[in-house]
Amino acid sequence: MKHDRNGQAEILTSAQLKELFEVLHPRYQLLFGICYYTGCRISEALQLQRSDVGRETIVFRRATTKTRATREVTIAPSLADLPE
Repeated sequence: MKHDRNGQAEILTSAQLKELFEVLHPRYQLLFGICYYTGCRISEALQLQRSDVGRETIVFRRATTKTRATREVTIAPSLADLPE
């Protein structure tokens, strides 16, 4: 577990992830879900526009990504099930 930016990061278990979604304010559940299920940075998620989200994919525009390359990510079923 990381402590003060030191150590190895851990992957959340299913129970930990469920608990985290339960305590998050509904306003932030979708934002966190996008970051978690797509692997994007918070800055990339915050700059998404409605036109970037399709039925099956999310497009991260090159202007908003760290690598300056457009990325298209398939929407995971778990992400699709989150409330808007």
